[in-house]
Amino acid sequence: MPEPLIVAMLGVGAMLALVAGTAEVIDGAQRAQRRRLREFVAMPPARDGEPGARLSSLPSRIAFAVGRPAVGLWPFALGPEAMHAAAVEVGAATIGFVIGGISAALFAGPNLAALGAAGGALVGLLAPRIAWSRARGRQRRNVIAALPNTLDLMALAADAGLGFDAALAQVVPRLDGPLAAELRRVLVELRIGRDRRLALRELARRTALPETARMTNAIIQADALGLPLTRTFRELASEIRVRRRQLAEEQARTAPIKMLFPMVLLIFPALFVVILGPAVITVVEALHVGP
Repeated sequence: MPEPLIVAMLGVGAMLALVAGTAEVIDGAQRAQRRRLREFVAMPPARDGEPGARLSSLPSRIAFAVGRPAVGLWPFALGPEAMHAAAVEVGAATIGFVIGGISAALFAGPNLAALGAAGGALVGLLAPRIAWSRARGRQRRNVIAALPNTLDLMALAADAGLGFDAALAQVVPRLDGPLAAELRRVLVELRIGRDRRLALRELARRTALPETARMTNAIIQADALGLPLTRTFRELASEIRVRRRQLAEEQARTAPIKMLFPMVLLIFPALFVVILGPAVITVVEALHVGP
């Protein structure tokens, strides 16, 4: 490896380490505030894809440390979540730019270094978005899967004579996962005096699921009309289970159509080669045999 390239790689590594250390110093106070807030709310550290989870994995933290100084120079006002997302994307694009350029220069020649750097930056920019999209989809599935059992527990607590707030306080410590984190946040908001309707509507907005929207609307309506919560919770649990069953049946019906394309493109050609290959060879040999 040429000595100038080694020096350039060492210089780039030192620059990234300096930027990461600077971001660590700048963000230290805010990280301590977030830790104290999590301790007050008594919420476990969020996983990728869950609300407020932007820096839970090591690659996300490294990308955030690299991109934070650049995002801090932007003249636009950003919220905490938008700032985290922008910093991670900028940092990942920067790391991809450096790695792509160095890799292209090493393995394909200096002439393709610019092309490799552009491709690495594009991959680095898209990778966090794809990872967050997959994590959000996984979180949505976990919330839908845990919602019926949670409603059953709420119905049991309401059947024992507890109100909504007391039932939620009894059920939340027995749950785990993204739905438990969301309900724990609702419980904390109710304890500090926030209106129940606003807290429930904020829950529906954060999760962005039809199931949670129906649940919050039903609870708000039952609270306004004085309807028993036990019946409301049980009807919601039954409705969500029926909906999940219908979605599973729909996916089962579409599975053969989805399997058709890989079979036609991948399985059938190999099958034809195995079955017709010997016959083709025999025919070709017979045609080349003279009288």
